Amino acid sequence: MNNLYIKAINRAKELLLENPFDVYHTLDHHAEVVCNIFDIKDAEVIELKNGLLEVAAWWHDVFKDNTRGEELLIKEFLDLGLNQEEIQEILNIISSHSFGQEQQNSEAKLLYDADKIALVSIPRWKYAFDRFDAGLISEAERDKYIPEWNRRMPILEDKLHYKYSKLLFKKRYAEFVDWLKSIGRYQNGLMV
Repeated sequence: MNNLYIKAINRAKELLLENPFDVYHTLDHHAEVVCNIFDIKDAEVIELKNGLLEVAAWWHDVFKDNTRGEELLIKEFLDLGLNQEEIQEILNIISSHSFGQEQQNSEAKLLYDADKIALVSIPRWKYAFDRFDAGLISEAERDKYIPEWNRRMPILEDKLHYKYSKLLFKKRYAEFVDWLKSIGRYQNGLMV
C-alpha cells in the first residue's frame, strides 16, 4: 500500500481515538468495518484497483454529521499529500455508504455492506451498554440508534450487494438476537 495511504489511515485512527463521534462510531467500529470489507472481498474474489477503499473505510465516520465534514476531509487529505483524484474517489466511496444512497462501484458497495453488517456487532453494542452501566453515558446516548436498528433490520439483508455479505449478515444477526435475548433486550422481534 502507498505510504500516503498508510499516513491517511494512521491519521484517521488518531482522530478516532481522540474524539470519536459517539460510542457506536469508535476506532473499533472502523476496524471492524475494514475487517468486514476484506472478508467480503476475499469471499467474493473482488479485485480492487488501489488502496483507497481502505482509506475511505477508516475515514467514513470520522466527521459524521458534521456540516463541514467534506470540507474537513478534503483539508486533512490535502495536508497528507493526497491528490485531487484520490480525494474525490475517497469522497465518492464515503458519500454513498449511508442508507438511501446508491453505490456505483465495487468499493462503494463493499463499504456499504461492511458498515451495515456492523449494525449487528455484539462488541459494538456491548461497549455502549457497558458504558451506560458504568455511568459514563446517558440512557439517551445508549439508546439513540435502537429505533433505527428496529426499522432497518427487516429490510437490511435485501439491501446488501454480495451473496457473502448476506450470509455473513444472517449469521451475525442470529448471534446478535441470541445475545440480545440473553440480556433481556429483545422482545417481539425488536430490540428494546
